[in-house]
Amino acid sequence: MTNGIVLKGVVAASTFTYVKEQHGSAAWQACLDRLGDADRIAVTAGGNVPLSAMGRFNEEFVEVVCGGSRIRAQEEFRRMGAVSAEKLLTGGGIFSIFARFVTPKAVLSRAESVMKSAYPGITVAVQIDADESGGVITMSDMSGYSYGSQRVVGWLLRGIEIVGGRNARVTEKNWDAGKNDSSEYVITMHWEGWR
Repeated sequence: MTNGIVLKGVVAASTFTYVKEQHGSAAWQACLDRLGDADRIAVTAGGNVPLSAMGRFNEEFVEVVCGGSRIRAQEEFRRMGAVSAEKLLTGGGIFSIFARFVTPKAVLSRAESVMKSAYPGITVAVQIDADESGGVITMSDMSGYSYGSQRVVGWLLRGIEIVGGRNARVTEKNWDAGKNDSSEYVITMHWEGWR
């Protein structure tokens, strides 16, 4: 149950563009063909996508493209997140204002706004480490968004690099505990350097 939580249309579109560009239209169509009618309509409508429909798309993507491999899924979703961050945080991307003239610490302090914009309706808490070399982002109400934590991890890893952080390390507690889907993402981030 996702309680009406959605993935912003432009963020969902970056996922679909990634699938088409990296794996071809046949893989995209195979993922769609495996979805039920309601999910297929939600995914192809061009607007915000319910988190549960996006999660089911992700599950089909793992079957079609990753052969069901969790290790390969982690690699794909992290790469997908990095490509999305590149498009959305640079140039004229919709989140580029968050990445201008800031340090990694400033990005972390703005994470709540970015996450709530990308996933309208979720609850976000941010805690910055005392030495300002990282922190923890907790995203709640994420149930149904299978593999989504790894897309967020990839997005954050690339986001830290874009603003000048080095040697970024980003992990998600529930994924590391073996969960592909969880109601809460507890994301720990650390980096070196400043812009």
